[in-house]
Amino acid sequence: MRLKSYQVKRRLAQFGIRITEDEPPEAAISLYLGIGQDRSIGKLALVGSTERDIQIDYAVKSSPGAFHREDIDPLIGLRSYQVLRMAGDLNLPRPLYRPLDKIAQAMYNCYIASDATILEINPFLIAPDNQLFPMAAKMTVDDNALFRQRDLAESLELSPDEVEIKAMGITYIQLDGQIGCIANGAGLAMATMDIINLYGQGNARPANFLDVGGGADAGKIERALHKLQENTDIQITLINIFGGMTRCDEVAEGIINICQRQPLAWPLVVRLRGTNAQLGQQMIIDACLPDVRLADTMTHAALIAVDKVVTS
Repeated sequence: MRLKSYQVKRRLAQFGIRITEDEPPEAAISLYLGIGQDRSIGKLALVGSTERDIQIDYAVKSSPGAFHREDIDPLIGLRSYQVLRMAGDLNLPRPLYRPLDKIAQAMYNCYIASDATILEINPFLIAPDNQLFPMAAKMTVDDNALFRQRDLAESLELSPDEVEIKAMGITYIQLDGQIGCIANGAGLAMATMDIINLYGQGNARPANFLDVGGGADAGKIERALHKLQENTDIQITLINIFGGMTRCDEVAEGIINICQRQPLAWPLVVRLRGTNAQLGQQMIIDACLPDVRLADTMTHAALIAVDKVVTS
């Protein structure tokens, strides 16, 4: 969740960082400072630069070029010598070293306390008298940690569509393709999109990302299909389920219920594996649904979906 500007200012103020809107006269240096995650090494990274157009997601995964980074050991946190080394590498005036360390330490403490995934101050303006002026800040907080950040969660303003999706208990992102996608688990949902792109070769693409999560029941499958019906660009939908906590017979029940109650605007291709997969497949066969086709593998399902789009 990306915080609104006033929320970031208020949170940083609690840690002694005041974001000002009054630009100092004759500011000579512009400075970027950010903290982000590098999942490849399991550490946070402090990133600094004298350029404004740094992308924190790229910077924490790359070798230093226009920026300097310091990896933060999660067991000991950010150390002052790291900030001082960064200040030296950025050729900042020596009187700025200690003030920069104070702000960087406050940023780190704020980042940890807020369950943040990204925290940036951009720009810092440095006046000729070596005063630091933080001008703007951005912060993104882990959605899964909002139960610990009640003050942020209570002030969260959602659009009507976001409220509906949250109530459904699904994760949904609309894209610009023709093949609807439903899967249980973010990894399987991404793999489903990847295999559609692989065989679609630009002619057929995913229309959405939709993760129903673990333990999805018949009702959640119905709600997910109902949500996809709002997208008029969809020509076929691929349901890819690997049953662990999610039971494939529950998935099949949801598909049967919505198809018998109100025919969908497009056909379905369904791949079921895992818990009660054979039972779920047999339920769909017995229901005699003309617009629902079973697939044996992900590849088989993707090829069916792509062929429908390409030949339409």
